Amino acid sequence: MNELMAWSEQLQAEATSLLEEYQLLHLCKQYGNPLIAGSFDLNVMVFRHLDVYIGSDKVIEDLFFALGKDLAIRMKPVKMVFVGNKDEEEGMTWSIYANVEGHEWKININVVAEAVIQQMLQNQQKLKAKMTEKKREHILFFKQQSGYNRYYKSAHVYEAVLVEDVQDDMTFFKWLQHKKRAQ
Repeated sequence: MNELMAWSEQLQAEATSLLEEYQLLHLCKQYGNPLIAGSFDLNVMVFRHLDVYIGSDKVIEDLFFALGKDLAIRMKPVKMVFVGNKDEEEGMTWSIYANVEGHEWKININVVAEAVIQQMLQNQQKLKAKMTEKKREHILFFKQQSGYNRYYKSAHVYEAVLVEDVQDDMTFFKWLQHKKRAQ
């Protein structure tokens, strides 16, 4: 388990360096209220992947494409893809694939309504309040399994460990099956 914790800490340090080097939060603040959510904020990173959300009640399409231009100039990505969602809660997303210090990173920049940011912030704070070192270990373990990102996502892991107090893989996969059947 120490290897998983060390890997997560290394990714956390790399992500922090990336945010500082490209001044991503400063750029995002020009477009709205930024929030770095998920694995980075919970300190349970297993991949070189960041999720940044920008809350804004302005015309999202105008902001979104101006932001895309600024991101492309600043980061010089290998690839940049946008997804325009009709659902206001999902907003619009830039997926940026960049080579940073010899490592491939995927950075999702999501522009959403301000109310969505406030709800996400509240949810993230609730999860962080329940985090312990032991739960962090469980989360990292479940995020290292072969079905992660194919059959289940981070949100499933966080709910199982932080809300339902699942502690072992057999219980997790039973919980996951029950959860999928209920949907």
